[in-house]
Amino acid sequence: MPWVTLFFPLALTVLLATGTVGLPDPVASVVDGFATYGSCWVLGFAYQLGFLQALPRVATPLVATLLMAAGFWWAAGHLGDTGWDLGAIPLAQALWSFGFCVLLLRISPSWSALPRPLRILDGMITLINNRAITIYLWHIVLLIATVPLIDQLWNVPFLETSFAWLLGSEALQFAAVWMMLGLVILAVGWVEDVAARRPPRLWPSGKGRSGGAPHRSDARNARETSAG
Repeated sequence: MPWVTLFFPLALTVLLATGTVGLPDPVASVVDGFATYGSCWVLGFAYQLGFLQALPRVATPLVATLLMAAGFWWAAGHLGDTGWDLGAIPLAQALWSFGFCVLLLRISPSWSALPRPLRILDGMITLINNRAITIYLWHIVLLIATVPLIDQLWNVPFLETSFAWLLGSEALQFAAVWMMLGLVILAVGWVEDVAARRPPRLWPSGKGRSGGAPHRSDARNARETSAG
């Protein structure tokens, strides 16, 4: 029942958001999380099995766009203290994420190598493909860790007086997360290679390959590691 499987998590999100199904708070939080991301997760199976590619090329993006628009419409009527924060509005996030993932999976081109204007991103994309699980598992922990680290910089008088604008900006936090992710990739990222039965590598950005070799093997390896 591919259609039922594909839309069941999304339908569950609708039932929870509209109050049709009531659950105790601790249970509701878990079910909300499953339902919000469940449809996107199932989309991966639909793509892998060829089900998504078999859908009409014109109608699919149209339906996806309508779902994204419905997500914004729901968010507009359910804004909380954080405003347009879809993370705090499960149904809006589910609709937007589902539609966006459908567009990415249905109409994105298949490249054996990046086009020349984008080739500057080659190493970064290859690295992220090879360390997707490491980045996913560690980024929230590191994001939280940036708060006490940046707080320490406020104790330096020179920085407090001359760079208060930087210390209080999200840009510094964003940069700090990526710098720490780089250290984590060097320290434990090689575990992904071991899990995928590849030779361990410290920084698998593909720089050693000649002439912009295809990225398919790296992406496939990342999927195999994720599935493992």
